[in-house]
Amino acid sequence: MKTLILTLLFSLPVLAQQNFRAENGAIIWEKSFPAGSTDVAALLESQSAIKVDIAIDNQITGIAKELKIEGEGGTALMKNNCNFDFAVALEGDHYIVRVTNLKFLEKIGPLQMRTMVSSWEKYFMDNRKIRPTPITQGNLQYLDEFLSGVFSGTIITSSGAITAN
Repeated sequence: MKTLILTLLFSLPVLAQQNFRAENGAIIWEKSFPAGSTDVAALLESQSAIKVDIAIDNQITGIAKELKIEGEGGTALMKNNCNFDFAVALEGDHYIVRVTNLKFLEKIGPLQMRTMVSSWEKYFMDNRKIRPTPITQGNLQYLDEFLSGVFSGTIITSSGAITAN
């Protein structure tokens, strides 16, 4: 029984970051979604903070600017807006989303009048590897759920409910 509990405890950090990986000193989030009849470009453009730059053939690229991170949980860092780049590849009955260059827009100062832009690597990496700490893993799990909602057409509201976009 003791072995089973230890195995589960040490495997949780690995499970929490299943869609994240370190690549050339950067964190990449990549996830596959079923396409069905989804018009991915229209789904993304319906969100005001997301701009599709290129939608050619089966490739879509774009950026998110000042996207509000929604939902309950995570540390105070997860309450900031964020910017990131994304690429979507449509492959048959699914599409693969790849998010890079995520930046947190942290409000600082006594009146929170200044914005400091910080990369997720600053908070989640050491020596070009994703930190295995519980706080990092919890925040990555939170970001995984948030990004999944952004790219699947469901949004997690401040009450924690998932709604269709």
